[in-house]
Amino acid sequence: MTQQPTWDDSIEALFSKPYWVDKPEKVASGWHACMVGYDLDLTSYDSVKKSQVSIYDHLRSRSMPLTNDKSQFWPKEALESFRLWVNQGSRKSASDKVEDLDIIPLPDEPAIESRIRK
Repeated sequence: MTQQPTWDDSIEALFSKPYWVDKPEKVASGWHACMVGYDLDLTSYDSVKKSQVSIYDHLRSRSMPLTNDKSQFWPKEALESFRLWVNQGSRKSASDKVEDLDIIPLPDEPAIESRIRK
């Protein structure tokens, strides 16, 4: 995971070739087809940037992608790359200035339950 992701170098690939699934191009094609009905083009920088917070919220809550296949849900590393991208100004390329924004805060992870041995 890069600490300064850009659309061109990292984020586009999360939507077009998700590294955590088998047959990434086929899976991505299905995602894109589903989102067209929601007026969201996951291949478009402008479209993703316009809906970035909503996309993150849906990815994190696993209401996106629209699937019953749990292997397609975004792993923590991919979600964190997307969150960093948003909070650094949604840079298109490495030549764009890195900003320090707080658009999407760090997620609250569920507390680890204490276990007591009998």
